[in-house]
Amino acid sequence: MGCVRVMNSTYSDGKFYAVNKRYNPFVAEMVADLSVGKVVDFGCGIGTNLYNLMMTGWDVYAVDIEPLAIEKAQDILPAKHVFLSDVDSFNFSMIPNVDLVLCNYVFQHLSYEKIERFIMNVSAKTNPNGHFILSFFEHRGNADFGQVSSCFENNGWKIVKKRIWRREDVDHGAPHIHEGIESFWRKMRS
Repeated sequence: MGCVRVMNSTYSDGKFYAVNKRYNPFVAEMVADLSVGKVVDFGCGIGTNLYNLMMTGWDVYAVDIEPLAIEKAQDILPAKHVFLSDVDSFNFSMIPNVDLVLCNYVFQHLSYEKIERFIMNVSAKTNPNGHFILSFFEHRGNADFGQVSSCFENNGWKIVKKRIWRREDVDHGAPHIHEGIESFWRKMRS
């Protein structure tokens, strides 16, 4: 089983999930004008983004590697749509074709080969004109945004919006700086 997010002693007590109950503002902004449909969130955490989408009519599917996260997600999401799995070994036949994919802060845990395979698998399960919202920490993983963009483009995606951010994180551990990229993609072909 490949690693998406490994809970260490800092996270196993639930503190990580306690501070990550905020609806991602980039997700909220990007979905504001989309038609409601089916959405899957890889690395869903406790399901906050999906819960907010579900409340506006989206049919939601959740995937995370952490049992604690999945347990909490099952409290607020339809249990039959919540899966304990990493992205590399996820059985994509468990979900229908989707209109929106969320994948926030997972790629820094994957090798370039796993990112490439994941984008290919997701592309096969995304409806034409579907969307993908990706957020990841720059300079903390095995692939940079240029490499990730090439994977998307090679699988029929076009970038719609990109935002680079930098902020201090004081929510867990010693204060530190995070740098990342949020991007919104549209699937242009099957």
